[in-house]
Amino acid sequence: MSTLHVLVLAGGSGTRLWPLSREELPKQFLPLIGERTLLQDTVLRLVPLASAQSVRVVAGREWQALVRHQVRGILPGKSDPVVVEPVGRNTAPAIALGMAALRERALASDDDLVLVCPSDQVIRDEGAFREAVGLAAFAAEEDFLVTFGIVPSSPETGYGYMECGTVPWPGGTRPVLRFVEKPSRETAEEYVRSGRYLWNGGMFCFRLGRMAADLGLHAPGIGALFDAGLEAMLDGFESLPSVSIDYAVMEKAERVAAIPLDAGWSDVGSWDAVYEALPADERGNALKGNVRLIGGRDNLLYGNHRLIFG
Repeated sequence: MSTLHVLVLAGGSGTRLWPLSREELPKQFLPLIGERTLLQDTVLRLVPLASAQSVRVVAGREWQALVRHQVRGILPGKSDPVVVEPVGRNTAPAIALGMAALRERALASDDDLVLVCPSDQVIRDEGAFREAVGLAAFAAEEDFLVTFGIVPSSPETGYGYMECGTVPWPGGTRPVLRFVEKPSRETAEEYVRSGRYLWNGGMFCFRLGRMAADLGLHAPGIGALFDAGLEAMLDGFESLPSVSIDYAVMEKAERVAAIPLDAGWSDVGSWDAVYEALPADERGNALKGNVRLIGGRDNLLYGNHRLIFG
């Protein structure tokens, strides 16, 4: 039976949540919504799906100590979870580097499965998420490249979309017909009305050997370094192009399937998204931290240690 390994991608600057999240301390390392950081919530969400030792976090050199501290704060016995990116090179090189580390350090085989998740997302319905991962794993074992498509709740213009076929594939997946860039408002409204489009959630599941083959076919520079092993990949990482896994592989590959995910997902990419993710009182006010609100409706008050009146 295939073993499931997990790669958590902890890159990204999160500057849309300035001044709280910034290049010096991106949002994935902050307790934006609850008491734990987004990275910690992500790891705890994934550990029931794979053993704690099968979870790796791909992060830049400047974050390795912080990642170790935060992961060991919730999993005290965890071995070193960090796969260090020498430089930032977007998701395709990051995933290939994580795969090389899994193959060498975790003795992962080409038949094992890899689940890739960003470190900075909120998923409220963890039961629905686990069910979706189970379906994705089934399809990945059938040699599909699987992406998780978020069921759109509104015509958002800040997300990429996937157009999917209406006839289901194995395990309830839907064939991905094409990936589309962030649309205009009018186009997004049309997408949502059609029922054929899902938001691109940036999560993937695949058999390690299948993704390795597609990297070699569609992104040969990355694929060649991956085939050469972890040490070679680290040595040559800076020479790789900065390219997303969507553009490098998913948009070009055959047998790409989507799992529709309706699980209270948010990328917490703006202050509006933070407001939506926090619980609100009967007057529509969302409060976090040491804050006091006198009257008012539909406000977000966000504080840390200093008392804030609003």
